[in-house]
Amino acid sequence: MLRIEASRNAREVTLRVQDNGAGMGEDVRRRLFEPFFTTKMGQGGSGLGMHIVYNIVTGILGGAIAVASTRGEGTTVTLTLPLVAPKAADGSATTSPTVARAAAIGSPFPEPAPLPSERPG
Repeated sequence: MLRIEASRNAREVTLRVQDNGAGMGEDVRRRLFEPFFTTKMGQGGSGLGMHIVYNIVTGILGGAIAVASTRGEGTTVTLTLPLVAPKAADGSATTSPTVARAAAIGSPFPEPAPLPSERPG
């Protein structure tokens, strides 16, 4: 089963995707957004997919992403995104300055929020 929900308020939209698949343990969930973390080593997984998603959602779009999962019961991914893209320091939309800055430093992404495993507490 795959369930997709969307809701919005005056400031943001929330997208929730839930499945009843194999789920994941807390050890995997905590590291899910780390670059090069994969449970598919040697099977074609690079470990960059969820890291890229995290950087886009938190860095470019100014939103948040949360993952809840229980092994054997499934996973829920919740994205919370502002209705209006964040502004750059000069007041312009983030896309152009972000892309320009990223190109200048050789990175496709702006500085993301800290990974969940890097947050204090």
